Amino acid sequence: MDGTHQGAAPAAGEAAPARVEPLRFHGDGWSYFRIWIVNLALTVLTLGLWSPWAKVRANRYLYGATELAGSRFAYLASPWVILRGRLVALAVLGLWALSGLAHPALPWVLALAFVPLLPWVVCRALAFRARNSAWRGVRFGFDGGYAGAFLAYLLWPFLAQITLGILVPVMLREQDRFTVGQARFGTTRIRHEARLKPYYRLWGAAVALGAAGFLAALAAGFVVRPEPGGGVGPVGQAVVALGALAWLVAGILATALVAVGRMNLRYGHLRIGPHRLRSGFRMGSFLRLQLVNVLGLVLTLGLFYPWALVRTVRYLADHLALEAHGDLEGFVAGQRDEAVGAVGDEVGEALGLEIGF
Repeated sequence: MDGTHQGAAPAAGEAAPARVEPLRFHGDGWSYFRIWIVNLALTVLTLGLWSPWAKVRANRYLYGATELAGSRFAYLASPWVILRGRLVALAVLGLWALSGLAHPALPWVLALAFVPLLPWVVCRALAFRARNSAWRGVRFGFDGGYAGAFLAYLLWPFLAQITLGILVPVMLREQDRFTVGQARFGTTRIRHEARLKPYYRLWGAAVALGAAGFLAALAAGFVVRPEPGGGVGPVGQAVVALGALAWLVAGILATALVAVGRMNLRYGHLRIGPHRLRSGFRMGSFLRLQLVNVLGLVLTLGLFYPWALVRTVRYLADHLALEAHGDLEGFVAGQRDEAVGAVGDEVGEALGLEIGF
């Protein structure tokens, strides 16, 4: 235990007794629907100006409905800060979109010029989200820098591509080590301790699954032969359809396998002081969650979104727990009370970047 955690220490040579503190989510679809529909209406009526307040209201509900060890989380961001960040992000994207009027090649030049800024966007987005999240009055923080983000989000993805996917597990592990391994709770550093071998096992299983589906589709194509008059008969069409279906199902299963495995590797190997996080995501439950959410969204033309989000957050909470060794009262709030702007977070969202804890 380092000096940043002030909880009661066990006697010398005696391990602190562990207890499991599960995450609990108390939100429900109807409550969140009322927030969502009002946010949607006000955002449309104000031509988007309400969107920062919509974001804050939604996050405060979701954070406040999530409980750990009898205490709820809190979202502390100011909508005014988000509005300023969003206006800057929109101005930058607007100038980029209009730059083509000056010269057709200018948008491509500006896009290339943005690439070195991507690590900065990642760092600011993570810092903003961490800084505005709290539990028991103690804020989270993020200490990752430009060099780490450059390696995790530019260099390793590039190396993964030129090695035809061989280094994808390294890229995934380095991104997890950066996003969650550079975070802290108060002054206590959060450590990500997953080894590289499980990432390779996960990626190898996903590639094997996808390859099996591809080979099934390929075999179906070889089996089917055109009839004497040309074309393919009903039996041949059925065989081709089954091969295509096998490839599609294998792709879906491989994607779900990576998603579930990565969540377990990212969250199930975290330590916060003497405590550790437990993760128990499973393929079956994850696929059921996604299937119901997709069907609900399609059948209701998107109106199921609040229930889909609530179901997803509850699923995450139900499969995460804190293994506590000693008390949870001694975390020390960070001494720095720095303000973190929302520009990086808003730019990341506008570009559709998947950045976050």
